[in-house]
Amino acid sequence: VKEVMEQQLIDHKDSIGKIYSITAGLEQRMPDEVIFYAVEMLGKLMKTKDVALYNVVSKDYARIFSASSQKARSLGNSIRYREMTDIYDALKEQKVYINKKMDEQYPLMARGIYEGEEVQMIVMMWGLSWEKMTLGQANFLTVVSYLIQNAVVRANRYLEALREHRYLGNSSILEKEAFTQLVSAFFEAKRNGLTECSLVKITCGEEKYLEAAEVLGKKLRQTDYVGMLDGGLYVLLSDTEEKNALGVITRFAEAGYESTIAN
Repeated sequence: VKEVMEQQLIDHKDSIGKIYSITAGLEQRMPDEVIFYAVEMLGKLMKTKDVALYNVVSKDYARIFSASSQKARSLGNSIRYREMTDIYDALKEQKVYINKKMDEQYPLMARGIYEGEEVQMIVMMWGLSWEKMTLGQANFLTVVSYLIQNAVVRANRYLEALREHRYLGNSSILEKEAFTQLVSAFFEAKRNGLTECSLVKITCGEEKYLEAAEVLGKKLRQTDYVGMLDGGLYVLLSDTEEKNALGVITRFAEAGYESTIAN
């Protein structure tokens, strides 16, 4: 630890001031953008191009939210992280997982981002040099993860506080301003290679918006969004390429609602 701290003082790229200056950039982002750019910042600080961030959707499953490369997507869109025994054990104890066996099925390092005792997200990294896979680097990742965790938790609480102003009545439909910000955040992240997404326009009259949102909501994942834009009712499909969005459009048609890709 002494050697690592001495090196941090010498190498300003890894100094505490440098870490804070990079992670403080999350404070300047809109709440909807924070998670996307957390991946970008982890890549800068850990000096790797291969970072993925998974959203935990249940005690068994996590779904990819953002990734910086194809390598970072190698585990697939959904993972049953409870079956990844070594990683799960580390997450349970709020420790950093280090792939000491160099198992190709696992990332080289992983750590959870928590709210209280519950893991909310999982950071996974590949492309690290062998000399970076040390206790010192694990401690470094822990510090960085705490700073990102603070920004993510603050953003989520801010969005929750504004919930009644963001949704149309008691429905799951995001108001125009909130949905516009969300769509902008996703497509900006898509342009930067941090995610995939598709926007689908629902063909129905204004009087059927609430009914459509209720029916179509059953066909969507927790990570998809329904909202208003100029021109009507739309669905934002996270981590979905256009070819996969066509399958969603087919399901919507089976439920009685025509829709088209509006990217």
